Formats: sequence, C-alpha cells, structure tokens
Amino acid sequence: MVVEGCLTRDGSLSHTPAGPREARAIGTARASWLEERVHEDIGRPPGTDLRAAVHTIAERLLVEDLTEGLTGRVQERALSESR
Repeated sequence: MVVEGCLTRDGSLSHTPAGPREARAIGTARASWLEERVHEDIGRPPGTDLRAAVHTIAERLLVEDLTEGLTGRVQERALSESR
C-alpha cells in the first residue's frame, strides 16, 4: 500500500488522500468474496446479521494483513541494515 501510494510510512503508517478509498475497495472486495463462500457453505445468501459479521471480519483481516505485512518487512529491513 505504501508503494501504491495509499499509505505513508513516516514513523507510523497513515493514509494518503487515496488511502481510504483504496482501503474501502479492498475491504468490499474481500467481504464480497467471503460472503460468497458463506453462501456456498450454508446453501443460501447470508442474512443481514451474518452479512454484517462477514464484512466486519473482512475489515479486520485487511487491517491484520496490513499491520503484519508491513511490520514484517520493516523488521526484515532493520535486521539486514544492522548487519
């Protein structure tokens, strides 16, 4: 997301003006995919409560991916620079 221009890394991560729009697009796509999997598993479209839960899970997964992915790369770079 930093390389794509959606986040900046100036000591901490923060959105650029394009960041919130891209985060919503990624979150919506992931939630739709997850909702389709739930539909396949239960054999019908999920109800309103389940749909809301799926979207919340998708958002949390996105935050986790961004946090862990960026943290891991920062730690790897710090280790390689210290050698």
